[in-house]
Amino acid sequence: MRRPSIVLGGSRASWTGLAVGAPVMVFAIVGVLGADEVEIGSWGRWVVSAALFHDLLLVPVVLLVGAGLHRIVPDSAWVPLRWVLLTVGSLVLIGLPFVRRYGYQEANPTALSRQYGTGLARFCAVVGVVGIGWWLMRRRRTTPDGNDLTEASAIGPSPRTKP
Repeated sequence: MRRPSIVLGGSRASWTGLAVGAPVMVFAIVGVLGADEVEIGSWGRWVVSAALFHDLLLVPVVLLVGAGLHRIVPDSAWVPLRWVLLTVGSLVLIGLPFVRRYGYQEANPTALSRQYGTGLARFCAVVGVVGIGWWLMRRRRTTPDGNDLTEASAIGPSPRTKP
């Protein structure tokens, strides 16, 4: 039996993320500390508040919702559902300031002049339709006991199936 690795960032993706993310963070911190018009106290409160919101509220809620959904969603739909939820969540996070029209000024009517709510709803609907299509394709490729019917599993059951 293989011993679990406790090494930080044991995968290539983790090391790649660290190699790309660390210089970006250093650049951001140096930029904030070097800027004359930035109030460090205000910036620090914002960063600490965002970290606390993420760690104490957002992550537990996402984990609880995910655990609850995983109990009721069939295995063939689990990966497409996670993709749909992550994609729609990202779209809403990016699009919400436009939908709420933050920064709108009557002096410039061309800024924020589109129907952003309708566009966001359409994008989310397209993502949902793609997710449903993906799930239906996965469902067609699996047997009722969860075995994958792709060419790679023709020799035996899929290693992902439960015994």
